[in-house]
Amino acid sequence: MKHHSHAQQGMTFTGFVASVFLTVFFFTLLFKIGPVYMDHSTIKAAM
Repeated sequence: MKHHSHAQQGMTFTGFVASVFLTVFFFTLLFKIGPVYMDHSTIKAAM
């Protein structure tokens, strides 16, 4: 019983780490691409 519980906890922890990593990765991508996209749109608007 304890062994099964530990395995389940490990899976939950892995899922938690994966979701946090994905969230951080997504926000990093957003903050890196966001300003570039805005710059391109302003440049096109200026032209």
